Amino acid sequence: MVIAPRPVRLLARAASDLVLPNWCPGCGRPGRVLCCDCEREFRHWFRADVDAANLATLGLPTWSAAGYHGPVRRIVMSWKSGSRPDLAEPMARIGRGLGSRLGRTLAVPVAPGPLAVVPAPSGWRRRWRGREVVEPWARAVAAGLAAELGTDVPVTVLLARTGGRSHHLGAAARRDERERAIGRRRGATAEPAAGYVLVDDVVTTGATLAAAATALGGAALAAVTLAATPAPRRRLEV
Repeated sequence: MVIAPRPVRLLARAASDLVLPNWCPGCGRPGRVLCCDCEREFRHWFRADVDAANLATLGLPTWSAAGYHGPVRRIVMSWKSGSRPDLAEPMARIGRGLGSRLGRTLAVPVAPGPLAVVPAPSGWRRRWRGREVVEPWARAVAAGLAAELGTDVPVTVLLARTGGRSHHLGAAARRDERERAIGRRRGATAEPAAGYVLVDDVVTTGATLAAAATALGGAALAAVTLAATPAPRRRLEV
């Protein structure tokens, strides 16, 4: 085996870092795609629907892995923006862990029969730019859920954005209207399922998940998200 001289190896590493920066986006620690301390930030487990205005009265149990602030926010933004494609595997690992935790939380499905995971739909701009992250992340959650329950858990893309014209609304109202504009994807079919688990990246007001649950006709049993913006009074439960 031929080993390149040290200057060549250093030059190659520097060139690689220009393409894929070798530093943790959460804390800036060098030499790590995602450092252990920052990955541990996603090991919290708390009910996000309690503080999400649009979920509090819906009756959809929604769990999140982290509060959306500090290093968590920086990591999620780097992942969603596409600037750090090397985060795909760490985020998938986190997703599998969340799916496993959800399986233990659900214990026994509410209704007999199979479960299916349904990703919250992304807008056309994100899809056009190739920055759709929820669907692949939902597959990681489904894998963890399936391993915990000992059964197949398919990912079913049933929902789509249905946004209409909202230019007459203010900025906040337009944002809320976009989040609520969700319906069944045209021509989408799915195997019969006892219930659906909704998956999204971040929950704030819960408008997207509430609209998604409504579009599923009450078949959503629970939801899981990567991060949430809990009220300051809530303490994250490890």
